[in-house]
Amino acid sequence: RPDAGRIALAGRVFVDDRTFVPSHERNIGMVFQDYALFPHLTVAQNVAFGLRARGMSATERAERVSRMLTRVELASLAGARVTELSGGQKQRVALARALVIEPAALLLDEPLSALDAATRTRVRFELAELLADINVPTVLVTHDAEDRAAFGDRALELDAGRVIERQARASMVGMLGGREG
Repeated sequence: RPDAGRIALAGRVFVDDRTFVPSHERNIGMVFQDYALFPHLTVAQNVAFGLRARGMSATERAERVSRMLTRVELASLAGARVTELSGGQKQRVALARALVIEPAALLLDEPLSALDAATRTRVRFELAELLADINVPTVLVTHDAEDRAAFGDRALELDAGRVIERQARASMVGMLGGREG
């Protein structure tokens, strides 16, 4: 629990001085910096994890996982262990797991930082396309100016938890010489 503050989404309070809704009841997708995948599970089992925790039937779970794996171009790896995947593939599994629950919002914590430079450029483009297509409010935490420009409509720069700068899309694109991500 935070020491102070309020967290709400679409009028529903998750955290304040009187309320604390457990994370599994918030309907918010999360992609962690290190992906936080379960190494003992297959790709499909990792993606299905949140649906299973919500008590969804096996049939509906299988259908949703299949659709999501197709969407992130990993359907052929559904039975593979995540330990056998490349960094870009692991990132897509983590994103699929976050999106398959049809979240009201998506949180991305440095989702590209574990990737090598070449993979990062390719996955940045793929991720930006997918996020634009799904139209889910997304908060991206990053230290990378190219990530910020590729994904953000608005950016806040924080220092010790305080906003020190706000930027709109036009000024972020300008930081990269006018090039869009």
